[in-house]
Amino acid sequence: MRSTTANGFTVVEGGLSVNEILRKSRIAAARRKRMRKVSIISFILILIAVFTIIIFSNIVRAGEESTPDTAVKGYTYITVSSNDTLWDIACTYSDEHYTSVYQYIREVMNINGLTSDSIYAGSKLIIPVYTTPDISVSDGSSYTMNR
Repeated sequence: MRSTTANGFTVVEGGLSVNEILRKSRIAAARRKRMRKVSIISFILILIAVFTIIIFSNIVRAGEESTPDTAVKGYTYITVSSNDTLWDIACTYSDEHYTSVYQYIREVMNINGLTSDSIYAGSKLIIPVYTTPDISVSDGSSYTMNR
């Protein structure tokens, strides 16, 4: 290959012609344009898939029947037995209406005016319980509470 320098430009003889350079440039531009179209189409397809999943999950969730919480909070008395602890009582009487056993214990202590977690055999405690009303009586005049 031979090169010639004129006015600060170097021309290499035997390299690519101007027409070949322009042709390769057009091919590269067309390839970039195709890749951009593929990227946009892929993005749109992914977006459609995500929206389809969201809509389908909402339809499925709407089809599930949720039963409203009809439980009623009530109170009962218990007599503390020997070896009973607030923890044992909480494990026996607390349910999903309390976020933790500790929350139930705090409520029992508050209701009964306890300043410590010490309880004694023979003492009576007020215990919160949730019950579900059984309204199966035909005349509607009374109902029983089931735990």
